[in-house]
Amino acid sequence: MLGRAQFIQLILFAPFASLGIASASQMPSSVNQGSAPESLVSPIFQRQLQKNSYIRQYAATVETRIQMLKPARLLLVLHPKQYHYVDRIALSRIEEFQEAAKSNGPGTFPWHLNRAAFVSQLFLDGPRFTQDNYRLEFAETDQRKLPGCHVFQVYPINAHRTRTGDSYFQGKVWVTPDDYTIIHFAGRYVPASHLLWLVEFHNFEFESSWVELQKGLWLPDSVITTNSGLTRDDLYPDFEAVTIFRDWKQI
Repeated sequence: MLGRAQFIQLILFAPFASLGIASASQMPSSVNQGSAPESLVSPIFQRQLQKNSYIRQYAATVETRIQMLKPARLLLVLHPKQYHYVDRIALSRIEEFQEAAKSNGPGTFPWHLNRAAFVSQLFLDGPRFTQDNYRLEFAETDQRKLPGCHVFQVYPINAHRTRTGDSYFQGKVWVTPDDYTIIHFAGRYVPASHLLWLVEFHNFEFESSWVELQKGLWLPDSVITTNSGLTRDDLYPDFEAVTIFRDWKQI
């Protein structure tokens, strides 16, 4: 799911497993494909950090469609029902995209969404996704949604959630058993302090998926973001946003 204190200031990260990124064979030799899921925790974090180092070498076309379903419960105001954006984003210049998107997104006062925030959810908390900040607990080996993938529950480590204004991912990740790549995750961002829930956190739910273009080469595919159900933010309309990534190129 999705939600951060700085929702209109999120930075786009693109988890892109390029040919230059370390493969599973470069992971610690003590971890084999037949290892128990619990022993994969450290390589999973390493894999994510390796991909993160290649973020700014790529560009993609990003298409986002946002459909407003119901007005905000506390405001009873519904703006136009659909929004459609297409952007060509060079990740080396993502800060410029963030600035430009602030003034060109759905809604007006009292609520407004930066479309760049939907895009940013393709990545899992950027460089903060480490064993210092998160705990992974094995849940199951998936036999239906993504057969063969190991499913882990992800929990923020409370000791590292003391900074006001910060938020951390909480949800599930699906991990390939051969190269330790997270290819799907679903959840939301939770605040460091429960006192901030009603003040500045948007508890949007999201799912982020990747697709394997060729063996070992995983690309961001889509992000689905919703504001509905028990965790919805009542200051925002019910909506569903679908963000699609295509035409990836190295720059």
